[in-house]
Amino acid sequence: MLCTSTVSKAQTSTLYERGTTTAWSDNDLSSWSTPTKGTLSIANNALTYTVPANSGNYTSSSTLPTAPTENSKITFNAVWNVGQATGANNTYSILSIGDLKFKWYGSAQKGTVQAGDEGEVTLTNLNDKTTRGTTWTISATIDQTTGSSSYSISTSNKKSASGTITHTGGTYSTLTFGMGGKVPKWENSTSLSSISVTEEKQNVTTATYTVKYVYNSTEIKTAETRTGIV
Repeated sequence: MLCTSTVSKAQTSTLYERGTTTAWSDNDLSSWSTPTKGTLSIANNALTYTVPANSGNYTSSSTLPTAPTENSKITFNAVWNVGQATGANNTYSILSIGDLKFKWYGSAQKGTVQAGDEGEVTLTNLNDKTTRGTTWTISATIDQTTGSSSYSISTSNKKSASGTITHTGGTYSTLTFGMGGKVPKWENSTSLSSISVTEEKQNVTTATYTVKYVYNSTEIKTAETRTGIV
C-alpha cells in the first residue's frame, strides 16, 4: 500500500428538485435540451414530452446544476407517467440519471432498468397491458463507492418492482427524459410530475497499491498500480 486518502462526511444536499417543493414553470424548459423532433411543455405541474406520429424519437437532457461529488451516495426520486402504446415494439419512454436508466416499452408491454451499456434487466412484475399509461413512483439509491444501485418502483395500477444493479465507474451528472427507439405509429407523450436528486458525502478511504503476478516465485507479468476503496 503506497498511500491513502479519506473523503470526509457532509450533510445531505439537494442537487436538483422540481414538482415537490419547487413547482414546475416555463422557465424550467430552458434548462432542458430542445428535442430535434417532439416538444417539451409544462402543463398540470408536470414536464411533458410529446412526440408526433411517424417521426424520429429524441430524448431531452439536463445537466445537474451541481454535479455529484466523487464517492457520494445519490438518492433519486421521481413520479413519472410512462405513456401509452406506440404501435412499435421497440419504441420506449425513458427516464434516467446518468448511467442508471428506467425504460417502458408501451407496445411490447415491458419495463426495464439498465446500468451503463450493460444489458437491460426486465422488470417482470411490470410486464402487462394494464401498466400502459400508469404513473411510476421511483426511488433509487446509487452508491458510487461500490457501483451498486438499489431501486424500488410502485405503479398507479398497484404493481411494484425492486432490486439492485451494479455498474462500476458510472457517471450521474445528467438527467434524461423522453422517448427513444423505433418511430411510433401515432402521437404519444410521457410526463414527469416530480423529480429530486440529493447526495450525501461518505467517509471513504482510498488506497493506491501495487498488484504483482507471480508464478513459482517468478514475476511473469508487468506489475500494475491501482487505486481503490479500502
